[in-house]
Amino acid sequence: MRVFYAARKGSQTHEVEAVMSAIRGVIRRTTNDLVDPVITPAQTDFDANYARLGGWEPWQREVATGIRFADREPHYHTYVISDYDFGRATAEILRQALEARKLVLFFDADQQALHRVERILTVDANNWKSGWSAELA
Repeated sequence: MRVFYAARKGSQTHEVEAVMSAIRGVIRRTTNDLVDPVITPAQTDFDANYARLGGWEPWQREVATGIRFADREPHYHTYVISDYDFGRATAEILRQALEARKLVLFFDADQQALHRVERILTVDANNWKSGWSAELA
């Protein structure tokens, strides 16, 4: 299982790694260790692919719906957020992933639990850094 972790831009590496470790632990625990997810933080994917893809929209589309050439599998099967609010790029990735019927989850660090995201809500479309939020199922 390949997971896209939409960490807030500018997050410290050690913070991102700690959250990814916790997410990995929750997934392993809830699947009785049958699934060992490969988690990629947003910044890593952005750094590797944004320039090659030529802009925000192609990058967002590729993250949300892209297929790997070698095995025809999705780049990502699941998408995880850990902030209650997020920016436009994350909102668009998650919206497209939901439209493609992919699993989008919210990681609750306090409860050490994952909750399914039902839809993406626009709170303030003029605030590109934190103008969107998730409605949980």
